[in-house]
Amino acid sequence: MVDITEKEGPKRKSSAPFGELNAYGLQVKKLKSDLDEVTLAEALYTYAIRLWEEYNAAQERPFKQREEATSQIGWIPPPRGWYKVNSDGAMFSKRRCSGIGVVIRDEQGRVVAAMSKNLQVPLGALEVEAKAVEEAVNFARDIGIQDIIVESDSMVFCSALQKEVDVSPAIDNIIAGTLLQLQYFRKTDVKHTRKEGNRVVHGLAQYAQFVDDFVTWMEETPPIIESEISSDVTQIDLS
Repeated sequence: MVDITEKEGPKRKSSAPFGELNAYGLQVKKLKSDLDEVTLAEALYTYAIRLWEEYNAAQERPFKQREEATSQIGWIPPPRGWYKVNSDGAMFSKRRCSGIGVVIRDEQGRVVAAMSKNLQVPLGALEVEAKAVEEAVNFARDIGIQDIIVESDSMVFCSALQKEVDVSPAIDNIIAGTLLQLQYFRKTDVKHTRKEGNRVVHGLAQYAQFVDDFVTWMEETPPIIESEISSDVTQIDLS
């Protein structure tokens, strides 16, 4: 009788340890790859930051030189037949509002028109300066003058109007509106001035916190800025 019972062959050793080693090896490779990517990313980030700092440093020097060269110190009258439109903004955080002041003068320093306006909304420093220029241009158009020099102590906004720099998107609409209004004048120019050249409108911007909406003066000097106007006129006579 033939024994047909299957004999059990030799047992094969389990391959599990080799599988674990292979999996471990793959994890090590992946970890090394991840570390390489992190190291590369950090290196690229550091390099980008260094380039950005070098770029800003290179841009800042000529910008400051241009500001010193083109910015006037005191108020200078416009050419004959032109009008100078000065504006300034102020923030009143406790009252949760902002104010602007506008003064328009002729070549002899006489006040043609002036305005103090409460914007009744809180704005940031750059926004209120930009809004002051826009309101000043609108005011100049309303009174019918044709040849104007727009002057502000905001270097950023003046440069933006002259399309020399890019600015915050927060004032893009204000810039667009101001440029649109300037097209309705016969001749225009935009100039930056120091605080000393803009001190007259500073008083009107501060006065705006006590105004419900706005107040204007036509062909008369607002009492709150009489001394500043007189000082500017005196400087013209002495020059």
